[in-house]
Amino acid sequence: MAKHNHAEVHELHRTRPIHGMTDNQKALVSAIDDPFIEQIIITGPAGTGKSYISVGKAADYFNKNKQQRIIIVRPMVANGDEIGALPGDEREKSEPWAKRPLEIIGERIGKGKLQCDLNKERIEVGILQMMQGASFDDTWLIVDEGQEMTKEQAKMVVTRMGTNSKLIINGDIAQCNLPEGSGLKYLIDRVGNHKSGKIKHIEFNIDDCQRSDVCKDWLIAFEENP
Repeated sequence: MAKHNHAEVHELHRTRPIHGMTDNQKALVSAIDDPFIEQIIITGPAGTGKSYISVGKAADYFNKNKQQRIIIVRPMVANGDEIGALPGDEREKSEPWAKRPLEIIGERIGKGKLQCDLNKERIEVGILQMMQGASFDDTWLIVDEGQEMTKEQAKMVVTRMGTNSKLIINGDIAQCNLPEGSGLKYLIDRVGNHKSGKIKHIEFNIDDCQRSDVCKDWLIAFEENP
């Protein structure tokens, strides 16, 4: 059996295509690869691969120069939704949650290229609330924890996408903390009546959990006793 050093192992991992392990994961990979589908909504519990597949595939396409930017945003719900109460600039406010998505990108394109593209603002992490007025061409836009979007934020984000771009919204509606309800659910309730085929909703379930057996055990327990 051939032996590989650490750098070779990393390169093998980096160049290995992302394949789904379950039917829903395979459907997500297929939807991302479909150039006709421009917006994908993914719902389901933790540990099902929603974020890993989304971010990893975005990084692969970005690395092939298919899009010029990757932007990952998350609705910020803290201190009554007052973003200014958190310390630092937008990137610093995002650091508590952005580490894992950036690690995934680094695994796919290399840490050196990641840092270079962060410095050039070709890869960005930020706060959904700061997107007001922006528009996106040649961009992968990934919204994580989308269940925390308000209705107004949800309407804003889906109408900001321009040409040669793909929007992916990940979320678990069961984890919504908004008293007025989730903007993500608002979108899902309308996707079924949208006949263009450019928007797809994929719903993951406990069977898609690949993180660990104990994670799946907890998901089952939470479902049985909410």
